[in-house]
Amino acid sequence: MASTTTPTVRCSTHGEQQENFVCQHIVEGLVSKGRVGFFWTTFDPGNSRPSAWCAACEARVKETDGEWVGEAEAHLRPKILCGACYDHAKRFHMGEDWQNKKRLFPWETDEVSVQEEGVAISFV
Repeated sequence: MASTTTPTVRCSTHGEQQENFVCQHIVEGLVSKGRVGFFWTTFDPGNSRPSAWCAACEARVKETDGEWVGEAEAHLRPKILCGACYDHAKRFHMGEDWQNKKRLFPWETDEVSVQEEGVAISFV
């Protein structure tokens, strides 16, 4: 029987969380506090946090008829975010006012951790 276990990652901020892939630009936007858009696949309806990418990557992948090949693939450079960091990135890149927002939950922070080559990198 196949396992339906969701892969997890240990986040230095949020602990053990669902593993999620986003393009490099989503992470860079969090660091620079510049919105880059937030698009995701519809081919995984059972996943509440499907792989996501920015507006520039969306434009590139549209040029290849939805295939991650050539320039679209070369610029993607996926990064891993934990589930909580993914949720934070989605809210921010879809327009939530990060600087002036009131926290939705008391445990939320402005810190985001990215897993890169097995090492957690935190951004505040």
